[in-house]
Amino acid sequence: MSDRQNGSKDEASQELKEYFKNGMEALDKEDYDKVIEEFDKFISIKPDFGIVWNGKGMAHHKKGEYCEALKCYDKATLNIPNNALAWINKGIAHHDLGEYEKALECYDEVVSIDPKDSSVWYEKGVTYYDKGELSKAEKCFKKALDLGLEPKIARSALSKVREELSDPP
Repeated sequence: MSDRQNGSKDEASQELKEYFKNGMEALDKEDYDKVIEEFDKFISIKPDFGIVWNGKGMAHHKKGEYCEALKCYDKATLNIPNNALAWINKGIAHHDLGEYEKALECYDEVVSIDPKDSSVWYEKGVTYYDKGELSKAEKCFKKALDLGLEPKIARSALSKVREELSDPP
């Protein structure tokens, strides 16, 4: 490879690092338009980088743009099929659209990747709760607690479900 080609490759690599850094900083600052802008620049150079698609999806999700978020999460899970976070985010977006079965399918993907991920059991519990399947929600919240989910969150969810199970409408 010529020095000229190496220089172009190094410049592109440096640009990617800069776009990624800027996008992540914007995500931390909750500047979601900037996240999308920086990650779009990254994607224009390297369109198959799942982590960036997931970050862009998170920005759209935070803006309430669930369909756009899902498109990004689809790209993220396509490029990195074993990325549990992208599958969880995709499930949450489906949940927020009221697509509970699709959300549960995403969470099942996470369980197949990492069955000890406490957050996926919590999200499954929330989805079952919102579907009105309280017994399934209770089991998921219990599993999340057993796997180490923040006790205050897990116990609060469990308490709410158990209260409704013992005092049906």
